[in-house]
Amino acid sequence: MKILYWLLTVVLWILVMWSIKFLPIAMIALAGGMILQAIRRIPADPPSIAAITFLGKRTGKIKKEGLRFFFLYPIIYGYIEINVSKKNPDFKPQTVMTPDNVQIKIPVSLTYTPDRDNINNYIDSGKEFGVEDILEDIVSQKLREWAIATEEGPQTWEEAMAAKEEAMWLLSKAILGEELPTILKLEGTPSKLPSIYWYQYFYAQPKQRRNEKDEDWDRRKIAWDGWVAVIEEELENQPSADFIKVQIEARKNEISSIRRGNGSKPIKHLGIILNRLNLGEFERTGEVAKAAELKVKEELEKAAEEVETAHVIKQINKIKQETGLSTDEAVKLFQSERNKLKRKEFIISGSAGNGAANQAAVMGAVLSETLKEKGGDE
Repeated sequence: MKILYWLLTVVLWILVMWSIKFLPIAMIALAGGMILQAIRRIPADPPSIAAITFLGKRTGKIKKEGLRFFFLYPIIYGYIEINVSKKNPDFKPQTVMTPDNVQIKIPVSLTYTPDRDNINNYIDSGKEFGVEDILEDIVSQKLREWAIATEEGPQTWEEAMAAKEEAMWLLSKAILGEELPTILKLEGTPSKLPSIYWYQYFYAQPKQRRNEKDEDWDRRKIAWDGWVAVIEEELENQPSADFIKVQIEARKNEISSIRRGNGSKPIKHLGIILNRLNLGEFERTGEVAKAAELKVKEELEKAAEEVETAHVIKQINKIKQETGLSTDEAVKLFQSERNKLKRKEFIISGSAGNGAANQAAVMGAVLSETLKEKGGDE
């Protein structure tokens, strides 16, 4: 046992002496390893930032792309890497129901960027997938409420198809919330009217019946007159409507910027900046869509038939003028030239002994060549 004890003592003494001799090298190696471990590269492609953590908790501070130093990483300081490139989700078309029980599909697309100043809210919202789920829920709910409302919004599917601007205003307000300021009257009290009605009052009042078949004009006019009465009531104590009009003009410009993709409005509770919001072409679905397509087809066929009829009449009159034939004879000749009547069936009335049939045959051949040279019925 004593021999083993002395052997262990000697080994420990050798190790201590060795470590003292090489201690500076060991310390340098340890420090170098810690420094290398603390240097992290934040990607520039795609554009990214690092949300800094201290002892595992977010600090609310960020570091930008490039080589960044995190002391005693990952024990003391760490980070959450966030891709801050623009996101372009295309939501599935929203199917809504109008008060006349017709379904309409509304395509919605938008562009947003994670907000570096509110990155904690972006993380809390579930980052890219969580934020997009929330936005889609907001869009879906607002469009459904707008389409089915009986007191405001479209009352028929025809009105809904023409109400993209109204839907855009309401959807922008639903998504941006308080970032689009409330329309205020001169005394500072908020207007009780939605901003879209102020917009229509100043810029897009319905002025006349669209056409004689516009059966809903009277109802729409009565509804609009009701809104105008409310607007004028709110303007009674205002020295001028310009104070409100300036706010509506500013709102209109903001929504136009968002539509073009130049928006910069933050949505703080989601931690993003809304750059673009667009509504695609509204589409009818179900039986109404089939009926509308059939109606368009019938109208096109009717128009084609009218053009064809006018063309035939013109050509028959031309034949009559150039040949002196009667109307019935000109019709038969025209049909024969278009292969709708066999040549042997083409008999011009008159005396059989005066060679009328032979003259007609010759005339038909000459006329055929004449029509071809002049562009004829084809």
